[in-house]
Amino acid sequence: MLAYELKLVRHAARQPQTAMLWLFAALWVVGTPLSVSLALVPCIVIFPLLGVIDARTQLLPDVLTLSLLATGLLLGPIASGSTYLGSILGAIAGGGIFAALLLAYTKITKRDGMGWGDVKLLAALGAWVGLLGLLPLLLAASLTALLYNYVTRTPKHARIPFGPFLLLGGWVTLFYQSFFWRFILPH
Repeated sequence: MLAYELKLVRHAARQPQTAMLWLFAALWVVGTPLSVSLALVPCIVIFPLLGVIDARTQLLPDVLTLSLLATGLLLGPIASGSTYLGSILGAIAGGGIFAALLLAYTKITKRDGMGWGDVKLLAALGAWVGLLGLLPLLLAASLTALLYNYVTRTPKHARIPFGPFLLLGGWVTLFYQSFFWRFILPH
């Protein structure tokens, strides 16, 4: 399985969409403090790869999601302003939320609604944004997925990969989490 995952990564790395996303992400961090920019390097590299792979194959390779989880636990507090405890709790809650949803949906409908890759990805993103970042992340991901489905007129029961929307929500949350909370909880 690892050989197949690495093949997916190599293929995605050669895609023009991935290069465009890498450039966009690298330009986005211009102007942030050097420590934050350096801490975000794993996100800049891994987010576009995961997004392109999931959009094309509906797979989120463990080699990338688990690398993102490990680096999020180490660097997430630097990048997001969370704490190490917040990153640990974010990973546990993020993975736990989607694991519970996955198991409940499968039990109720007798069908798969999402894969375990989404669970691992939300755990990794939870490590990056911290526990308090999960709400804005899931809100941004869900709203962009709904907008995408509306604009593209996606059929009701069509399977769409949720990973790209989670990644977009994670990216936006890394930079704008404080604005979200100031809007929700005004002083």
